[in-house]
Amino acid sequence: MTVQEYVDKVIDYLTIEPENVEVREEDEYVFINIFVPEDDAGKMIGKHGETISSLAHLVSVSFHDELTDKKVVVDINDYKNRREEESIEMGRQAAKRVVETLRPHHMPRSLHAHQRRAVHHDLQSYEGVYTQSEGEGRDRHMVIYPEGYEAEE
Repeated sequence: MTVQEYVDKVIDYLTIEPENVEVREEDEYVFINIFVPEDDAGKMIGKHGETISSLAHLVSVSFHDELTDKKVVVDINDYKNRREEESIEMGRQAAKRVVETLRPHHMPRSLHAHQRRAVHHDLQSYEGVYTQSEGEGRDRHMVIYPEGYEAEE
């Protein structure tokens, strides 16, 4: 069974009729893009993207031998890209406040690792701030510091 066939079967169990399912492998990743009617998108995404994460985990475990060290990324109706763009904009607004107030800003803990990574990357070129991830597990979050500020270790 291929990854494509597996994903199609899982979606069938969810009684959702996808408009399109794309599976594409690149260097370190397997990207699974699923497009469903908007009415079904919430069911496929789940609260805070939990269904997406679960599907990625299922594929990863089920195809562990074939995919070796590849990371499985599942996206529904371009949800992850939209959330990433929203996170970047939120980071830019926070960076602006940090520059104005010279006080650190703690980003929401609800940002997933890929969103934090995107914000870190985006703010590398933002004048007057630097970013750092802090905490472990579910408490992991990003802090935006004013340049020259000594973060507590």
